[in-house]
Amino acid sequence: PGAGEVLSFPSETLPLMPSRNQPYARDLAFGSCLKLYEYDMQGFKGHVLRTAGLLSRLEILLPELALPMRLHECREGYRGGTASYDTTLMGFRERVEDSRSENLEDGYPASLPLNVLGERMAARIYAFKRDPDDRKERGDRYRSDQGVVFTING
Repeated sequence: PGAGEVLSFPSETLPLMPSRNQPYARDLAFGSCLKLYEYDMQGFKGHVLRTAGLLSRLEILLPELALPMRLHECREGYRGGTASYDTTLMGFRERVEDSRSENLEDGYPASLPLNVLGERMAARIYAFKRDPDDRKERGDRYRSDQGVVFTING
């Protein structure tokens, strides 16, 4: 402690990867693992992978990920099929711009150069189509209470 060194220990692998909804079931030889303990986000008590779950909220808050992340639902009481426990978090930009569902209006996303106190930035603007069945905007599933998402350098 206090020597300024990174905590380390010898090991070829660590049992960090889940299998289905069982945590720590498979070994991980490289990479990173983050575990969320009792995160408290209003309205996100259900399954993390559902439309109204943590996945969609994280994609809004992390619009441009450098690398994709894998989310696994391992809490007790959540049951499902083989593929229902995990999914990839790609970030808002990837999810919307690479979506094959054609949620965006023609000509979008658009960009707008900004200069604030000599700092150059670019704003990306998304215009979502309305859903013909229920007259709601398709963008409603990508946001909760914010219409503007701000990020610098990812």
